[in-house]
Amino acid sequence: MKKFISIIIIFFLTIVNYQCTTDDTPINSPNNSPTSPTSPRNLTALFDSTQGKPLTRLNWETPTNNGGAEVLQYIIYKGTSPNNMEILKYVNADSLTCEDNNITNIHLYYYAVSSKNEIGESTQSNVVNVFINQTYFRPSQPENFSLQPGDNKVKLLWTTPISNGGSAIINYKLYKATSPNNFLLYKTLSPTLTSYIDSSVINLNTYEYRITASNFLYESEPTITISATPNSDAGTIKGMVTFVDTNFVLSGGIYLISAYPSTGWPPMGGPTSYDTISITRTNKILDLIYNYKIQNVNTGDYVVSIGFRKNSGGQSPLMSVYGCDTLRTIYPGGIECFLNPTLKATIGPLNEGATGIDMISWSDTAKKIY
Repeated sequence: MKKFISIIIIFFLTIVNYQCTTDDTPINSPNNSPTSPTSPRNLTALFDSTQGKPLTRLNWETPTNNGGAEVLQYIIYKGTSPNNMEILKYVNADSLTCEDNNITNIHLYYYAVSSKNEIGESTQSNVVNVFINQTYFRPSQPENFSLQPGDNKVKLLWTTPISNGGSAIINYKLYKATSPNNFLLYKTLSPTLTSYIDSSVINLNTYEYRITASNFLYESEPTITISATPNSDAGTIKGMVTFVDTNFVLSGGIYLISAYPSTGWPPMGGPTSYDTISITRTNKILDLIYNYKIQNVNTGDYVVSIGFRKNSGGQSPLMSVYGCDTLRTIYPGGIECFLNPTLKATIGPLNEGATGIDMISWSDTAKKIY
């Protein structure tokens, strides 16, 4: 019985072996070589007029098949007909959106997108089109926004937006925060303004500001946020004047301590700002010291001078210039120094004041230097 079973098993194995070796049907192994990806899916295009300049916003989805290799980039096509499109730009593979702001009103544009891996580029996606027919859109933000802190005040300056959004700017909106990023609408300002002085501030407190521009439909994005800390020395030039003779007038006199832009020296017009000093006859008491403070001075370099105030106004004659004290003008080189003073008073870029601008001066107008 055991012998018979063995014969059957051997016979069965022989049959199976014979069938495997004689099967001539080809075996197709999978082809793992990468190919180009399929095209991106579901491309959409939307006209967006809410930015400073109108644009077309494109969005799409990843390809169904990357071809066995990582998608490296997307290629955006654009044209004025679906059969005549050229490459607009290349987009990184980690982005599924693109903006086109090179568009013209009353125009029809067509778009498509393809994907690309290391093997090659896919066919183009579905073609979409956008008709640009927009008269009004969001204006751009005001330009050159800056602050100048002062004594219990902050001056804000800006210039008009590059684009008004197709319609005249109707106002500027000023936003103010007394704590970081806690902005509230503070003022709505006339479109003719490019500066504003905020006097509702307290010295040594910090305030944040930003500003927008509006046409009759849209408000722009806000400018960058800028902070300012008003203080008593901001935008000021301060110092002491020592008068070496004070007994020449019967009843005293009034002198002007003036700041002139260094580019406008020697003076042919009025000063930027000035302070007044009233001297009382002191009967031969010499070297009297007077403190002065010139306020509301903008960023820049200034020549500071002392002059006798005429009844008709103005500063004439000049008695002293900072860096060229009157006592030194009797020596050679004094007039040359007066024409090009060696020292200037500087108001810093953040409206930092200039202190210690001290001078020596005659009060006797017979000793004028100019």
